[in-house]
Amino acid sequence: MTTMRVLSRAGAVALVAATSAGAQVRMTVPPQSQPVVLRGATIHTVSRGTIPNGMIVLERGKITAIGANVTVPRGAKVVDVTGKHIYPGLVDAYSTVGITEIGAVDVSNDIEELGDFNPNVRAEVAVNAESRHIGTTRSAGVLVAFSTPGGGLISGLSSAMSLEGWTWEEMSLKGAAALNVNWPDPIARPRRFGGGGPGGQGGNRPAPKTYAEQVQMIKDYFAEARAYRDAVKAGQVARTDARYGAMIPALNGEIPVIVAADGVAQV
Repeated sequence: MTTMRVLSRAGAVALVAATSAGAQVRMTVPPQSQPVVLRGATIHTVSRGTIPNGMIVLERGKITAIGANVTVPRGAKVVDVTGKHIYPGLVDAYSTVGITEIGAVDVSNDIEELGDFNPNVRAEVAVNAESRHIGTTRSAGVLVAFSTPGGGLISGLSSAMSLEGWTWEEMSLKGAAALNVNWPDPIARPRRFGGGGPGGQGGNRPAPKTYAEQVQMIKDYFAEARAYRDAVKAGQVARTDARYGAMIPALNGEIPVIVAADGVAQV
């Protein structure tokens, strides 16, 4: 299926047309100068079913009305889209769009940071607005992606990114959208750590941590972050720590915690 996209900054719809998509070229939409009405399409809504021969009104970058019979604002530009189907823009809630490009080329991937705990890492600043994956993803109807870092036990903060914009600053909707925890695998096979020393024992390299040890590390880190939050709230003298500070919105319930285990992410 070939597609065409109609985007607005706060509301978005995907318009399926019978024209060739060709190469995916991103074109940032300027602010609306007048109301726009899409008329005649079959509209597939989230909560109101399917509306045949419907109308969508967009004003100041927002969808303000949807239905079969809506009032056309004065001075509106009416676009006849008879025969087309309009769907809500999709949201990819666990994605690496924009922070990875070619799997076999390390320099094109910016998913993982060194260390077990990086809650202060925000995916948005690493997003490559020129990634070829953005156009491909948008052509499938995904208009917002939660770009998500990986690696370690606490990977960092997912960022809600609009798949429209010339820079990551333009694309960013919310930089700290969710905190990501990688739950250790309880049945992971022990990794080899030999070599390098006498008898192939790896010299001073430590053995991989067990499942129980990794779980305890996560619990301890959350406990330390709570203590830091409480100390700051109480006005106590505390050394500034960007990593503990980044945990506070999650500890306060202001953003969700996404736990990834066995390839499945749960909130």
